[in-house]
Amino acid sequence: MPCWQKISRGWAKSGNARAFQRYNVQIEPLVWPKIGAGFNRVFFAQRGSSMSNTQRFNMLLLGVMLSGAVFSPAYSRSWKATPAQIAGEYAAIAHARSNTDFVNIRWWASPTVMSGTPLAGVLEKFIVISVVHFHVQPPTGTMSFDDIETLEARDSSEMPLTFISRNALPPAAAGVLAAFEASFRQSLGRLGDGTKFFIFDAGMVRACEKVGISVPYSGETYTWETPFPGCSR
Repeated sequence: MPCWQKISRGWAKSGNARAFQRYNVQIEPLVWPKIGAGFNRVFFAQRGSSMSNTQRFNMLLLGVMLSGAVFSPAYSRSWKATPAQIAGEYAAIAHARSNTDFVNIRWWASPTVMSGTPLAGVLEKFIVISVVHFHVQPPTGTMSFDDIETLEARDSSEMPLTFISRNALPPAAAGVLAAFEASFRQSLGRLGDGTKFFIFDAGMVRACEKVGISVPYSGETYTWETPFPGCSR
């Protein structure tokens, strides 16, 4: 079964990154389809509505990206990237399965956020995977999302990681993750709403130690090798 470990993991920054400053999180991973001018009718239909400047900027950015002006590592690179930025670029996998079929999946590992924060502590104890599988219908740019009900994660020895339901999380961890997910969804709008988060017991897996993970999904197996780039040596 093919793996997508070597797919480019750093893409254009999207959404309102300020919502993530409290956790020093970089919003990295999005593949956007090349739709054409039809996006104007879809994403600027609310031009006369009461939208904030931030919302207008996000809509404009989305329109530019959908028109085909997509920035990727082939055209840009981070300058003097921080360890968290380097780790974040590796954590995100963007898979264009076809011209209209896209999967974005990310391991929210502790090196991708500011060390010493409550979120970093939670991500040391739990494996948090986000995934969105969306389809775009040209020429209108109408987006639809697959309803992902279950997900499996395995360690490097192919042993399944234990899935943790929300009500089984310690209250403090549940609160931190709930606040983080709310910021994520607010930043990415419909795409954020279509993203599903899955939580697993980390067991012996640590992003900065040599125990990677894999996630089989929809006929592919997405993999992360560890230690992550950006981990302190």
